Amino acid sequence: MYPQDDVDIEDLAKKSGQKKSYPITTLDVPIITINGNEGIFSQKYKGEKFDIQSKTIEIVILRVRKYLSEFESGITTTEHDGNKSVAVAFEYNGEKKKWSLLENNLSEVLKEKYKLGTHQVLYVIHENELKKLDVKGGSLSQLYDYFKEFSKDYMFQYKTTVFTIEKEGRGKKYFAGDFQKGEPLNKDELKLVAKHIVEISDTLQDNRSMEKVIEVNKAVAVKEELPESDDGATPQGEEGIDPSKIPF
Repeated sequence: MYPQDDVDIEDLAKKSGQKKSYPITTLDVPIITINGNEGIFSQKYKGEKFDIQSKTIEIVILRVRKYLSEFESGITTTEHDGNKSVAVAFEYNGEKKKWSLLENNLSEVLKEKYKLGTHQVLYVIHENELKKLDVKGGSLSQLYDYFKEFSKDYMFQYKTTVFTIEKEGRGKKYFAGDFQKGEPLNKDELKLVAKHIVEISDTLQDNRSMEKVIEVNKAVAVKEELPESDDGATPQGEEGIDPSKIPF
């Protein structure tokens, strides 16, 4: 038997079947969402939710990812980087309170096939803590306009103010998020940014191309069911699939 230092733990994890080979990579951090009815921000973590009693928050954007979902069907995908990335689609069965694997494919293929909507996931620093901001629906156009402001510099070099604005769609008024470039970070703030960007880069993986689809499908030849969530609650609510309840 080899000493502990000579054991390749990651290799053993793959061989033991305890490490999933399909691309489910994320970070277990608090998730901030925008309350579309009240125009305030909410934070969810480990089954607990509370409202951030403000219509404005200040963040630093470190990394931009995405996932796809559709409220009525209960279908959602794993988190990934872009349209050409491989994602895994899951379907939630409300009666059985279980997630079932549907298929692995390119993000753009899954989006079209299942008519899924986009959630942009912003890995951010908020109140000196690493969190995620889930941006969807009417907030996306504001976010994409904001991205265009960074042609010669980077979002992680600046503070970003996120505030809520009232919009109207489908004959209904609601609140969405808007984004404003703030002050540049000082050296000490950039050190915290560097720490978290390295942590994110070391943790998250992204699989791209059709070759990866084939590889992933071989590894997941038999459809699997994920275990029930601890509280057994449906991940769907008035605002759609609750990202804090997705078990990946």
